[in-house]
Amino acid sequence: MPKLKVSLFGESWKLKHLEIDASLQERLLNNAKASNTPLSVALLDLSFFEKLNHPALNSLHDLPSTQIGGLCNTPKNQVEVWYHGKKVQKLKLDALFHSTTLFELFQSTLTTIESTSLEEGIYLIETEIGLIASYELDIPAFTIDALTFSLLKFYKDNTCIEVLSNVLYGEQLLPMKRTDVLLNGLESFVIN
Repeated sequence: MPKLKVSLFGESWKLKHLEIDASLQERLLNNAKASNTPLSVALLDLSFFEKLNHPALNSLHDLPSTQIGGLCNTPKNQVEVWYHGKKVQKLKLDALFHSTTLFELFQSTLTTIESTSLEEGIYLIETEIGLIASYELDIPAFTIDALTFSLLKFYKDNTCIEVLSNVLYGEQLLPMKRTDVLLNGLESFVIN
């Protein structure tokens, strides 16, 4: 069966909300206080987890989390749509976020999130670069009109981050088959 493939290249942005129970959070806070470091800074230090001496936690990435994010709207991003081994479309995210045509060329949905609406907890912001995602789906026939891009705008401190978070074909979320990224930024913050 012919295959639809959508590849996202460029820089990604992810917001992760750490899902840790109260006892572990208390242990993390006490360990950070013992080293006289704010928790948001201590979490980024590998030696913090060595001092924590928790058998299941060797780094920040071992903590359970939920995340939102995807491909950032930067000048270096690129979205490629392939069907049956042939490139059908190549586009930049700016065309999705800031259309200059009278009619929309692609279907999209937009979600807006304000940092002030986030619930209490510990958050991480990760940026990566490379092949952010490669989605694949076997379909008998392709039509560009059935492709829907899920867009996200995140507002924090008078800045807006625009992200392509998901790709759907029809009503089906395309499954991610591959990613090849390099982590190039990590920060954390706590909302009380």
